[in-house]
Amino acid sequence: MLSISDFLQVSKDAVRLFPLVNPQRKCLQLQTFKVLSQARGAEIGSENLGAVPSEKDTPFFWSRAWEEAGFNPNALTFSWPVLTVFEIVNESQQTVFQKGYARSYTLEISVLDIYKDDCVLGKNTGCEARPVNQIYLDTEVLLDSFFQYLTEVIVAKTSADPTPKVYYEPWLKAQVLSAAITSYDTLYSLGNTLAAKNKGVTFARVEYPAQKIYGTKSQIVFTSSVCPTVTYETSAPSFALVPFEAGCRDCS
Repeated sequence: MLSISDFLQVSKDAVRLFPLVNPQRKCLQLQTFKVLSQARGAEIGSENLGAVPSEKDTPFFWSRAWEEAGFNPNALTFSWPVLTVFEIVNESQQTVFQKGYARSYTLEISVLDIYKDDCVLGKNTGCEARPVNQIYLDTEVLLDSFFQYLTEVIVAKTSADPTPKVYYEPWLKAQVLSAAITSYDTLYSLGNTLAAKNKGVTFARVEYPAQKIYGTKSQIVFTSSVCPTVTYETSAPSFALVPFEAGCRDCS
């Protein structure tokens, strides 16, 4: 199974790889990814969504604009629309005193965009001239597209690489067609995991009128197995002298 960190990385990649169909309509391409904290209201209205430069190589933040600027730590920037993930709660599915117990995360996923109220006077067209109701519809399409990406994420072994890795399955199929690989073996499907826990999903509109931010959100449940996170070194003369060794042992 994928961990919650893996799920966030997949979500970040979904934004990073999101295609630009029309260069004149960048509002129809996800531009930024951000995992929100409990201070999400303040983060959404802040200059940089609460992001910091040290999040560059983590699964918590990515910005197309920042990447195009060379990830300058002194000029962290982002653009709209933004895909956000916020963890509402997580709970164990069995006793926590059992090895490899399952944990379910209830996640709020949103696509947010900004309303340019000074650009809707008939002089502008395209993204900047959209009324709020059009932003609702556009962000709904982007959220649907994100969910469709998740359905095609798998863990697989390939004829060229026996190590299980996360792949976007259409890319793997293209590799087979181009003869870059001869075959692949699917070990895990994120889409199947999500479908099992999300039979029906409710969507709702989001509005932060003071910041002129609007969008669409939904809640999904993601389930993962929990691996042991520490191992004790029992051969040491004193436990007090030896730190924990991080690692996951026998998590099947």
